[in-house]
Amino acid sequence: MAITNCPKCGAPISPDDVVCPVCGSRLRVEFLERVLPLLRPVEKEQFKPLTIREMIFYIFTYPGLVFQDYAITFRSSIPFMFLFLNVFLDGLLFLSLSTFVIGFSDIFLWSFISSMISVIIGDLLVFIIAYIFYSLLLYVITRIFTDKSKFSRSFAILLMSTAPFLIHKIIAILLIFIIPPVSAGVPIAAFPDLVTLYFNSQAYAIARLLEYVFAIWVTLLIGVGVREIYDLPINTSIFIAFVTVLLIYLSRLLVI
Repeated sequence: MAITNCPKCGAPISPDDVVCPVCGSRLRVEFLERVLPLLRPVEKEQFKPLTIREMIFYIFTYPGLVFQDYAITFRSSIPFMFLFLNVFLDGLLFLSLSTFVIGFSDIFLWSFISSMISVIIGDLLVFIIAYIFYSLLLYVITRIFTDKSKFSRSFAILLMSTAPFLIHKIIAILLIFIIPPVSAGVPIAAFPDLVTLYFNSQAYAIARLLEYVFAIWVTLLIGVGVREIYDLPINTSIFIAFVTVLLIYLSRLLVI
């Protein structure tokens, strides 16, 4: 295998290196990175810690910056911020459904509050358990291509890559008001009936179809995360992301 030198610092590099192992300078840009702005690479020398506002903005416009921040600092607050935002929007979705369908005047306040707390806690637990399993899939697949693969980093990549689903959930909330499940004011016997009502609604059916569109966006983000954290070529990273997402949806079909 031919050994050359980094054009920036002169350190020995392998033809398989994507970035210089010494100075971190990017050695090549792949075709996908040129045609898809979302995948454009980041030079390590451009690094500066991001604020929360910048993270939320750049995860949608320049995700490489957010994943690079985590790759350098390994701040656990970054992935868990996206976890709690997802859970918060789930709670807001059912709050919107309750407000529109039942109306606050017909709700027993404490019963409603306890039900919402149960939903949020339950959703948080399910979310964490599911993403532990999904992260294990990403860890195992990534391990085939690099010995740098770590479960904790795979977990972080997946949590940060859920950012597009935040937009998806906002759309789902709007759909409740655009295509209401039933006429406002219809009495609902219990909170679980409200959940069932939503899952059987046209609004949920549309939101579920849109989920598959957003899953493509999520796949690209996973690819960017794998590239930035494990220094793999983007083609390999996107392949890992695609296989991971495919296995995730296949496992969901088996569970359902």
